[in-house]
Amino acid sequence: MKRDEIIEHLKSRILSGEIPPGSYLPHRAELLEYCGASNVTVQRAVNHLVEEGFLCSCGSRGIMVSKTPPHRFRFGILIPSGSRPEEKDYDSRWSSILAAMDEIEEHHRGYRFVRYWVGRETRPTADEYCRLLSDLRNSLLAGVIVPRSLPPELLKPLDGFPVVMHEPLDRHLIRAVSLNHDFAAMAGMAIEELKSYGVRKLAVIMGAEQNPIAVAEIEKLLAASGLETRREWVHGVSHTSRGAAWTERIIRLLYMPGASEVPDGLIVLNENLLPYVVETLGAIGRIVGRDVRVCSHCNLPVERGRLDNIDYVAFDACTVLGKSIWFLHHFQQLEKEVFEHEVLIPPVAVRARGAVSVSSSVPEAPTRAWRF
Repeated sequence: MKRDEIIEHLKSRILSGEIPPGSYLPHRAELLEYCGASNVTVQRAVNHLVEEGFLCSCGSRGIMVSKTPPHRFRFGILIPSGSRPEEKDYDSRWSSILAAMDEIEEHHRGYRFVRYWVGRETRPTADEYCRLLSDLRNSLLAGVIVPRSLPPELLKPLDGFPVVMHEPLDRHLIRAVSLNHDFAAMAGMAIEELKSYGVRKLAVIMGAEQNPIAVAEIEKLLAASGLETRREWVHGVSHTSRGAAWTERIIRLLYMPGASEVPDGLIVLNENLLPYVVETLGAIGRIVGRDVRVCSHCNLPVERGRLDNIDYVAFDACTVLGKSIWFLHHFQQLEKEVFEHEVLIPPVAVRARGAVSVSSSVPEAPTRAWRF
Protein backbone atom coordinates (compact mmCIF):
# COMPACT_ATOMS: atom_id res chain seq x y z
CA MET A 1 0.00 0.00 0.00
CA LYS A 2 0.99 3.59 -0.55
CA ARG A 3 0.86 6.18 2.23
CA ASP A 4 -2.57 7.57 1.30
CA GLU A 5 -3.99 4.05 0.94
CA ILE A 6 -2.76 3.16 4.43
CA ILE A 7 -4.28 6.36 5.82
CA GLU A 8 -7.68 5.70 4.25
CA HIS A 9 -7.66 2.02 5.26
CA LEU A 10 -6.84 2.66 8.92
CA LYS A 11 -9.19 5.66 9.10
CA SER A 12 -12.12 3.68 7.64
CA ARG A 13 -11.62 0.95 10.24
CA ILE A 14 -11.53 3.56 13.01
CA LEU A 15 -14.64 5.34 11.69
CA SER A 16 -16.56 2.06 11.45
CA GLY A 17 -15.61 1.11 15.00
CA GLU A 18 -13.73 -1.98 13.86
CA ILE A 19 -10.69 -0.53 15.64
CA PRO A 20 -12.36 1.03 18.70
CA PRO A 21 -11.11 4.04 20.69
CA GLY A 22 -8.48 3.10 23.25
CA SER A 23 -7.27 0.03 21.35
CA TYR A 24 -3.75 -0.37 19.98
CA LEU A 25 -2.58 -0.95 16.44
CA PRO A 26 -0.65 -4.17 15.78
CA HIS A 27 3.08 -4.12 16.54
CA ARG A 28 5.21 -2.47 13.89
CA ALA A 29 6.48 -5.70 12.25
CA GLU A 30 2.93 -7.03 11.88
CA LEU A 31 1.70 -3.67 10.56
CA LEU A 32 4.48 -3.53 7.97
CA GLU A 33 3.64 -7.01 6.76
CA TYR A 34 -0.08 -6.28 6.67
CA CYS A 35 0.36 -3.06 4.69
CA GLY A 36 3.10 -4.44 2.45
CA ALA A 37 4.96 -1.16 2.78
CA SER A 38 8.25 0.15 4.08
CA ASN A 39 8.72 1.40 7.62
CA VAL A 40 9.09 4.97 6.32
CA THR A 41 5.77 4.80 4.42
CA VAL A 42 3.87 3.32 7.35
CA GLN A 43 5.38 5.88 9.75
CA ARG A 44 4.31 8.75 7.50
CA ALA A 45 0.78 7.38 7.40
CA VAL A 46 0.71 6.99 11.18
CA ASN A 47 2.10 10.50 11.68
CA HIS A 48 -0.66 11.91 9.49
CA LEU A 49 -3.38 10.18 11.53
CA VAL A 50 -1.74 11.39 14.74
CA GLU A 51 -1.83 14.96 13.43
CA GLU A 52 -5.52 14.58 12.53
CA GLY A 53 -6.29 13.27 16.02
CA PHE A 54 -7.24 9.67 15.18
CA LEU A 55 -4.12 8.07 16.68
CA CYS A 56 -1.91 8.75 19.70
CA SER A 57 1.72 7.73 20.14
CA CYS A 58 2.17 6.02 23.51
CA GLY A 59 5.93 5.44 23.43
CA SER A 60 6.98 1.87 24.10
CA ARG A 61 3.35 0.78 24.40
CA GLY A 62 2.76 1.49 20.73
CA ILE A 63 0.17 3.44 18.75
CA MET A 64 -3.31 3.80 20.27
CA VAL A 65 -6.55 4.85 18.66
CA SER A 66 -7.52 8.14 20.32
CA LYS A 67 -10.14 7.90 23.05
CA THR A 68 -11.51 11.22 21.76
CA PRO A 69 -11.31 10.92 17.96
CA PRO A 70 -12.31 13.98 15.93
CA HIS A 71 -15.32 12.33 14.27
CA ARG A 72 -16.89 12.00 17.73
CA PHE A 73 -15.43 14.80 19.84
CA ARG A 74 -14.70 17.72 17.52
CA PHE A 75 -17.47 20.12 16.50
CA GLY A 76 -17.36 22.84 13.88
CA ILE A 77 -19.12 26.10 14.69
CA LEU A 78 -19.63 28.96 12.26
CA ILE A 79 -18.83 32.41 13.66
CA PRO A 80 -19.88 35.42 11.52
CA SER A 81 -18.74 39.01 11.51
CA GLY A 82 -20.17 41.10 14.34
CA SER A 83 -19.19 38.47 16.90
CA ARG A 84 -16.40 40.51 18.52
CA PRO A 85 -17.15 43.41 20.91
CA GLU A 86 -14.91 45.77 18.93
CA GLU A 87 -16.81 45.12 15.69
CA LYS A 88 -19.63 47.25 14.34
CA ASP A 89 -23.11 45.83 14.98
CA TYR A 90 -21.75 43.52 17.68
CA ASP A 91 -24.32 41.10 19.12
CA SER A 92 -23.77 40.12 22.77
CA ARG A 93 -25.02 36.59 22.04
CA TRP A 94 -21.67 35.73 20.52
CA SER A 95 -19.72 36.55 23.67
CA SER A 96 -21.90 34.06 25.53
CA ILE A 97 -21.49 31.41 22.83
CA LEU A 98 -17.71 31.81 22.85
CA ALA A 99 -17.64 31.72 26.66
CA ALA A 100 -19.81 28.58 26.67
CA MET A 101 -17.45 26.90 24.20
CA ASP A 102 -14.50 27.63 26.50
CA GLU A 103 -16.46 26.37 29.51
CA ILE A 104 -17.43 23.08 27.87
CA GLU A 105 -13.87 22.47 26.64
CA GLU A 106 -12.51 23.17 30.13
CA HIS A 107 -14.92 20.94 32.06
CA HIS A 108 -15.40 18.12 29.56
CA ARG A 109 -12.04 16.79 28.55
CA GLY A 110 -11.60 15.81 24.93
CA TYR A 111 -14.41 17.90 23.49
CA ARG A 112 -13.26 20.64 21.20
CA PHE A 113 -14.94 23.32 19.10
CA VAL A 114 -13.32 24.31 15.81
CA ARG A 115 -14.14 27.89 14.85
CA TYR A 116 -14.81 28.78 11.24
CA TRP A 117 -15.21 32.47 10.48
CA VAL A 118 -18.10 32.05 8.08
CA GLY A 119 -21.17 34.29 7.82
CA ARG A 120 -23.82 35.47 5.39
CA GLU A 121 -21.31 37.59 3.49
CA THR A 122 -18.80 34.72 2.99
CA ARG A 123 -18.18 33.55 -0.57
CA PRO A 124 -18.44 29.79 -1.33
CA THR A 125 -14.86 29.93 -2.61
CA ALA A 126 -13.47 31.58 0.54
CA ASP A 127 -10.57 29.74 2.18
CA GLU A 128 -12.34 29.45 5.52
CA TYR A 129 -15.45 27.89 3.98
CA CYS A 130 -13.36 25.50 1.89
CA ARG A 131 -11.52 24.47 5.08
CA LEU A 132 -14.87 23.63 6.69
CA LEU A 133 -15.97 21.45 3.76
CA SER A 134 -12.59 19.72 3.66
CA ASP A 135 -12.72 18.91 7.38
CA LEU A 136 -16.26 17.52 7.03
CA ARG A 137 -15.32 15.36 4.04
CA ASN A 138 -12.23 14.04 5.83
CA SER A 139 -14.29 13.08 8.95
CA LEU A 140 -12.41 15.58 11.09
CA LEU A 141 -15.68 16.82 12.63
CA ALA A 142 -18.61 15.14 14.37
CA GLY A 143 -20.80 17.75 12.72
CA VAL A 144 -21.29 21.47 12.38
CA ILE A 145 -23.28 24.00 14.43
CA VAL A 146 -24.78 26.90 12.48
CA PRO A 147 -25.87 29.56 15.01
CA ARG A 148 -26.96 32.06 12.35
CA SER A 149 -28.85 31.62 9.08
CA LEU A 150 -26.83 31.25 5.88
CA PRO A 151 -27.62 31.89 2.21
CA PRO A 152 -28.50 28.77 0.17
CA GLU A 153 -25.14 28.67 -1.62
CA LEU A 154 -23.40 28.17 1.74
CA LEU A 155 -26.05 25.97 3.33
CA LYS A 156 -26.73 23.41 0.60
CA PRO A 157 -23.15 21.99 0.46
CA LEU A 158 -23.58 21.02 4.14
CA ASP A 159 -26.44 18.65 3.28
CA GLY A 160 -25.47 15.05 4.03
CA PHE A 161 -23.40 15.97 7.07
CA PRO A 162 -24.69 16.25 10.66
CA VAL A 163 -25.89 19.85 11.06
CA VAL A 164 -27.65 21.71 13.87
CA MET A 165 -29.10 25.14 13.08
CA HIS A 166 -29.95 27.76 15.72
CA GLU A 167 -31.80 30.11 13.35
CA PRO A 168 -33.80 27.54 11.38
CA LEU A 169 -35.31 29.92 8.83
CA ASP A 170 -33.98 27.80 5.96
CA ARG A 171 -34.15 24.36 7.50
CA HIS A 172 -36.15 23.07 4.52
CA LEU A 173 -33.05 23.42 2.30
CA ILE A 174 -31.10 20.63 4.01
CA ARG A 175 -31.58 17.79 6.46
CA ALA A 176 -30.70 19.42 9.77
CA VAL A 177 -31.86 19.60 13.38
CA SER A 178 -33.45 22.96 14.13
CA LEU A 179 -33.01 24.53 17.56
CA ASN A 180 -34.72 27.82 18.29
CA HIS A 181 -34.88 30.10 21.31
CA ASP A 182 -38.35 30.12 22.85
CA PHE A 183 -38.95 33.88 23.01
CA ALA A 184 -42.66 33.38 23.64
CA ALA A 185 -41.85 31.44 26.82
CA MET A 186 -39.34 34.15 27.73
CA ALA A 187 -42.02 36.82 27.31
CA GLY A 188 -44.37 34.77 29.48
CA MET A 189 -41.77 34.59 32.26
CA ALA A 190 -41.12 38.33 31.98
CA ILE A 191 -44.86 39.09 32.19
CA GLU A 192 -45.22 37.07 35.39
CA GLU A 193 -42.11 38.69 36.85
CA LEU A 194 -43.44 42.19 36.23
CA LYS A 195 -46.92 41.31 37.49
CA SER A 196 -45.31 40.30 40.80
CA TYR A 197 -44.20 43.93 41.18
CA GLY A 198 -47.72 45.23 40.61
CA VAL A 199 -47.20 46.38 37.03
CA ARG A 200 -50.52 47.16 35.32
CA LYS A 201 -49.59 48.60 31.92
CA LEU A 202 -47.04 46.80 29.79
CA ALA A 203 -44.99 47.57 26.66
CA VAL A 204 -42.57 45.32 24.76
CA ILE A 205 -39.48 46.07 22.68
CA MET A 206 -37.90 43.18 20.76
CA GLY A 207 -35.49 42.58 17.92
CA ALA A 208 -36.86 43.51 14.51
CA GLU A 209 -35.69 40.12 13.19
CA GLN A 210 -37.98 38.24 15.56
CA ASN A 211 -39.90 35.32 14.02
CA PRO A 212 -43.45 36.49 13.11
CA ILE A 213 -44.90 33.32 14.66
CA ALA A 214 -43.17 34.11 17.95
CA VAL A 215 -44.41 37.71 17.74
CA ALA A 216 -48.00 36.49 17.34
CA GLU A 217 -47.58 34.17 20.34
CA ILE A 218 -46.16 37.03 22.41
CA GLU A 219 -49.14 39.22 21.52
CA LYS A 220 -51.52 36.43 22.60
CA LEU A 221 -49.72 36.20 25.94
CA LEU A 222 -50.04 39.94 26.40
CA ALA A 223 -53.76 39.82 25.62
CA ALA A 224 -54.29 37.03 28.13
CA SER A 225 -52.10 38.57 30.84
CA GLY A 226 -54.82 40.71 32.41
CA LEU A 227 -52.54 43.73 32.00
CA GLU A 228 -53.35 46.77 29.93
CA THR A 229 -51.38 46.77 26.69
CA ARG A 230 -51.80 48.13 23.18
CA ARG A 231 -50.54 47.14 19.76
CA GLU A 232 -48.72 50.47 19.51
CA TRP A 233 -46.85 49.54 22.68
CA VAL A 234 -45.21 46.51 21.00
CA HIS A 235 -42.20 47.37 18.82
CA GLY A 236 -39.39 45.66 16.90
CA VAL A 237 -36.03 47.40 16.54
CA SER A 238 -32.81 46.29 14.91
CA HIS A 239 -30.10 45.55 17.48
CA THR A 240 -27.45 47.05 15.19
CA SER A 241 -25.97 50.53 15.60
CA ARG A 242 -28.81 51.87 13.45
CA GLY A 243 -31.28 50.75 16.11
CA ALA A 244 -30.02 53.14 18.80
CA ALA A 245 -31.79 56.20 17.40
CA TRP A 246 -35.01 54.28 16.76
CA THR A 247 -35.01 52.85 20.29
CA GLU A 248 -34.67 56.34 21.70
CA ARG A 249 -37.59 57.60 19.59
CA ILE A 250 -39.81 54.68 20.61
CA ILE A 251 -39.15 55.25 24.33
CA ARG A 252 -39.86 58.97 23.96
CA LEU A 253 -43.13 58.19 22.15
CA LEU A 254 -44.18 55.67 24.80
CA TYR A 255 -43.59 58.24 27.55
CA MET A 256 -44.56 61.40 25.68
CA PRO A 257 -45.38 64.28 28.06
CA GLY A 258 -49.11 64.75 28.42
CA ALA A 259 -49.98 61.19 27.34
CA SER A 260 -53.07 59.94 29.16
CA GLU A 261 -51.70 56.43 29.54
CA VAL A 262 -48.08 55.28 29.74
CA PRO A 263 -46.62 51.83 30.54
CA ASP A 264 -45.31 51.23 34.04
CA GLY A 265 -43.72 47.96 32.88
CA LEU A 266 -41.38 47.31 29.98
CA ILE A 267 -40.09 44.02 28.53
CA VAL A 268 -36.90 44.19 26.44
CA LEU A 269 -36.44 40.96 24.46
CA ASN A 270 -32.99 41.78 23.12
CA GLU A 271 -30.34 42.83 25.61
CA ASN A 272 -28.42 44.72 22.93
CA LEU A 273 -31.25 47.31 23.05
CA LEU A 274 -31.27 47.61 26.85
CA PRO A 275 -28.55 50.30 27.22
CA TYR A 276 -30.43 52.58 24.79
CA VAL A 277 -33.69 51.97 26.67
CA VAL A 278 -32.21 52.76 30.08
CA GLU A 279 -30.30 55.79 28.82
CA THR A 280 -33.40 57.30 27.22
CA LEU A 281 -35.58 56.62 30.27
CA GLY A 282 -33.03 58.48 32.37
CA ALA A 283 -32.89 61.35 29.90
CA ILE A 284 -36.67 61.90 30.12
CA GLY A 285 -36.69 61.63 33.91
CA ARG A 286 -38.17 58.13 34.26
CA ILE A 287 -36.40 56.20 37.02
CA VAL A 288 -36.03 52.47 36.41
CA GLY A 289 -37.36 50.50 39.34
CA ARG A 290 -39.55 53.35 40.56
CA ASP A 291 -41.40 54.82 37.58
CA VAL A 292 -40.87 51.93 35.19
CA ARG A 293 -40.23 48.29 36.03
CA VAL A 294 -38.00 46.64 33.39
CA CYS A 295 -37.42 42.96 32.65
CA SER A 296 -34.84 42.22 29.98
CA HIS A 297 -33.56 39.29 27.97
CA CYS A 298 -29.91 38.36 28.51
CA ASN A 299 -27.47 35.61 27.55
CA LEU A 300 -25.49 33.28 29.79
CA PRO A 301 -22.63 32.74 30.56
CA VAL A 302 -22.67 36.40 31.52
CA GLU A 303 -20.30 38.68 29.64
CA ARG A 304 -22.17 42.00 29.83
CA GLY A 305 -22.57 43.58 33.26
CA ARG A 306 -26.04 43.49 34.77
CA LEU A 307 -27.77 46.78 35.50
CA ASP A 308 -29.32 47.68 38.84
CA ASN A 309 -33.10 47.50 39.42
CA ILE A 310 -33.67 45.36 36.34
CA ASP A 311 -34.87 41.76 36.28
CA TYR A 312 -33.60 39.36 33.66
CA VAL A 313 -34.69 36.23 31.85
CA ALA A 314 -31.93 34.40 30.03
CA PHE A 315 -30.95 31.87 27.43
CA ASP A 316 -27.98 29.77 28.53
CA ALA A 317 -25.49 29.15 25.71
CA CYS A 318 -24.17 26.08 27.56
CA THR A 319 -27.65 24.57 27.26
CA VAL A 320 -27.84 25.44 23.56
CA LEU A 321 -24.42 23.97 22.75
CA GLY A 322 -25.07 20.94 24.97
CA LYS A 323 -28.25 20.07 23.08
CA SER A 324 -26.44 20.71 19.79
CA ILE A 325 -23.71 18.20 20.71
CA TRP A 326 -26.28 15.61 21.72
CA PHE A 327 -28.13 15.90 18.42
CA LEU A 328 -24.89 15.74 16.41
CA HIS A 329 -23.87 12.59 18.28
CA HIS A 330 -27.22 10.91 17.56
CA PHE A 331 -27.83 12.47 14.14
CA GLN A 332 -27.99 9.19 12.20
CA GLN A 333 -30.36 7.57 14.72
CA LEU A 334 -32.86 10.43 14.98
CA GLU A 335 -36.46 9.88 13.98
CA LYS A 336 -37.76 11.65 10.88
CA GLU A 337 -40.08 13.84 13.00
CA VAL A 338 -37.10 15.49 14.70
CA PHE A 339 -36.06 17.04 11.39
CA GLU A 340 -39.58 18.30 10.64
CA HIS A 341 -40.09 20.41 13.77
CA GLU A 342 -38.14 22.93 15.79
CA VAL A 343 -36.70 22.01 19.18
CA LEU A 344 -37.33 25.01 21.44
CA ILE A 345 -34.70 26.15 23.96
CA PRO A 346 -36.41 27.26 27.20
CA PRO A 347 -35.33 30.41 29.07
CA VAL A 348 -34.23 30.61 32.71
CA ALA A 349 -34.92 33.32 35.28
CA VAL A 350 -32.14 35.55 36.62
CA ARG A 351 -32.79 37.70 39.67
CA ALA A 352 -32.35 41.47 39.60
CA ARG A 353 -29.91 41.49 42.51
CA GLY A 354 -27.07 39.16 43.37
CA ALA A 355 -24.45 37.42 41.29
CA VAL A 356 -25.51 35.28 38.37
CA SER A 357 -24.63 31.63 38.86
CA VAL A 358 -23.35 29.85 35.77
CA SER A 359 -23.19 26.07 35.82
CA SER A 360 -20.30 24.31 34.11
CA SER A 361 -22.40 21.23 33.42
CA VAL A 362 -23.91 20.59 30.04
CA PRO A 363 -27.65 19.88 30.24
CA GLU A 364 -29.66 16.88 29.24
CA ALA A 365 -31.12 16.49 25.77
CA PRO A 366 -34.88 16.79 25.32
CA THR A 367 -35.53 13.04 25.30
CA ARG A 368 -32.81 11.36 27.32
CA ALA A 369 -29.55 12.29 29.00
CA TRP A 370 -26.36 12.32 26.99
CA ARG A 371 -23.03 12.01 28.69
CA PHE A 372 -19.47 13.05 28.08
